[in-house]
Amino acid sequence: MLALVLLLSDIDEATRTTGMNPKGATEGKRSGVDSKQIPALLQKATALHQSGDVSAALAIYQDILTARPDHPAVLNLSGVAAYQLGDNERALLWLQAAADVSPDNPDVHYNLGLVLKDRGRLEDAVTAWRRAIQLKPDYASVHNNLGNALQLLGRLEEAEAVYRKAIECDPRHANAHNNLGMIRQRLGKPREALAAFRLATRLAPCDALFWQSLATCLAHGAHYTPSDEELRNDLQTCLANDGVDPVPLGNIVTRVLRHEADISCLLDPSNVHRSEDEDWVRLVIQVLEHPLLTLLLEKLPISDIDLEALLVAVRRALLRLAIHHRLTKVIGGRGLAFLCALAQQCFLNEYVFFESEEEGVWVAAMQERIKTRIAAQGPVDPTWIALFAAYRPLHATGFVSIFDREDAYISHPLLGKVIVRQVKEPTEERAIRKTSPRISAITDRVSTAVRAQYEENPYPRWVGAGTLEPRSTANVMTTMFPYLQDRNIPWPESPQILVAGCGTGKHPIMTARCFAGAQVLAVDLSLSSLSYGARRAKEMGVTNVRFAHGDLMAMGDLGHRFDIIECIAVLHHLEDPIKGWRILVGLLNKDGLMGIGLYSELARRKIVAARAFIEEHGYPSSPEGIRRCRQAIMALPDDSLIKQVTRGRSFYTTSECRDLIFHVQEHRLNLLQVSDALDELGLELLGFQFQDPAILQRYRVRFPEDRTATCLQSWHRFELDNPNTFTSMYQFWVRRR
Repeated sequence: MLALVLLLSDIDEATRTTGMNPKGATEGKRSGVDSKQIPALLQKATALHQSGDVSAALAIYQDILTARPDHPAVLNLSGVAAYQLGDNERALLWLQAAADVSPDNPDVHYNLGLVLKDRGRLEDAVTAWRRAIQLKPDYASVHNNLGNALQLLGRLEEAEAVYRKAIECDPRHANAHNNLGMIRQRLGKPREALAAFRLATRLAPCDALFWQSLATCLAHGAHYTPSDEELRNDLQTCLANDGVDPVPLGNIVTRVLRHEADISCLLDPSNVHRSEDEDWVRLVIQVLEHPLLTLLLEKLPISDIDLEALLVAVRRALLRLAIHHRLTKVIGGRGLAFLCALAQQCFLNEYVFFESEEEGVWVAAMQERIKTRIAAQGPVDPTWIALFAAYRPLHATGFVSIFDREDAYISHPLLGKVIVRQVKEPTEERAIRKTSPRISAITDRVSTAVRAQYEENPYPRWVGAGTLEPRSTANVMTTMFPYLQDRNIPWPESPQILVAGCGTGKHPIMTARCFAGAQVLAVDLSLSSLSYGARRAKEMGVTNVRFAHGDLMAMGDLGHRFDIIECIAVLHHLEDPIKGWRILVGLLNKDGLMGIGLYSELARRKIVAARAFIEEHGYPSSPEGIRRCRQAIMALPDDSLIKQVTRGRSFYTTSECRDLIFHVQEHRLNLLQVSDALDELGLELLGFQFQDPAILQRYRVRFPEDRTATCLQSWHRFELDNPNTFTSMYQFWVRRR
């Protein structure tokens, strides 16, 4: 976290004395600012600055500088204000001037280092911060930021020592503990990293950024004992925090739950067949009302075959009891929390759980009973509504109107959350859908087919997103690719960004939060996806994203150019990926940047096998066809190549499974083909993005001569030897040559 220092002590001093020299006096006369006015003007400006009116404050600072161009406090404050307004160029000029006239002030050098780092000038930032430390050795914030720069420069051991020094200066510096955890992760010290992240969260428990770091650490193999009570508490806190992206936590939470003795016993396949045993149902409900499991069901699709099988069996057992009027007798007042969590889960996974024909008949009968009860103006048991919502979305029922007029359902502490997600949110999305702007027609044959798929199954349905601190474009890019700091790249200060193929909005929302000063245009074929994303952006208070309906194949004459274009997992669903890519290049500014995601032929061997399996057995891409196909794949031997698709979370929702193995159009490439495409389009590779930094480290060990890690021929050889390197996709950044 960056924080420029306002030098309030210097401001107070400046309001008491003029400190004018003859040259300043002459300048003051010409500007209309008398030297005697400077203290009062400065006091007024700093009050405006501290109140948040930065533009007005900067205007007064400039008046003072016209009178006295060497005023150290005002030069510093002008730099701070310019930085806050996104004008890094002027910020740098003023802060350099402040350092020249006030070389012994550590705060000025601290501020200067922050702006230099934001402009990608890491070595210069290191120099500025080392000077600040010389002047003030116990300056914890400077040590912390120096560690950040050293980490970006690849000087990991040195960075670790600097972070430890920051903590020595200020043991309660939560950000330094968090950064120490990050560097220890990169150094292969997972236990020490976990301890540092935990300290950060204990010192600043309200900061979601630190909980996100802890979640990521746990998700990427930190050493832990599944029975550790502190671990369970941390996982619960992370899942309950709306500022933490829950996706990385799915596997570890599932492993911890499987380690629970009661749950582990229930996962035995022999127990699943006891669904008609009422005592078994009572026991299951008692065990499954586990707070960690409840949070997992509400936040993430379950991605575990055994746990899914248990939930399918329990859902069927409860429905059978309800139809035979025994649900209340068996579970009594218990079980509603679990039923509501199960309803949340089934809505999240878009009812991907297997459903027998008999269950279909029972669900229809249950729906009629509820409608009859409503028609008689009688109350409906909340357990019935929750159980029905675990089979069908409430917004698509014939009795949805009761949730508009009956406050009792909405205000119910458990059922209310189900109604919000299954009724209120879809209703809002339908209203947004009617007003979504269109920027191009959709006439391309393949685009029309792809659109139809995503209208039926918006992809993906997500609940939480991570916390990001806005950073300059230079900072973002040099963090990913440190070697770029040596390149004379004119980084955009307030980037105009296009996200082509934005899906349900998580990607453009995170992009808008990542790049400081960004304005994002998010375009997609599917109105269902766009309305979902627009609703989530509104809920999260993200105002710098505009969602629009259109087809990138028809955007060649858009009449606008972008500083950054991101197109992840889209081009390979076009009829001609290179043609679509060429259109995007035409929309890119001269010095623009582009993030691309493409499927790897080698990494998707199991997907190719699964698609052949689907074609062979004639499974349709309908919800019922997807459910039947999933059952068949899950029944395959564990050593089957096709069954490997069950190891990824995309297998566990209807929309993602359809996107994964049923997609109407898919291309796959190898890295030599990507290299040819870059040559054809006149693009330069800047580097790959990896969630697991160990991949890049292994590549560097094998190809140390490739300093920038951008030789696609070497990466091709690396992938041949490590075919699961790009399991998700090739995700990389390019720019014009």
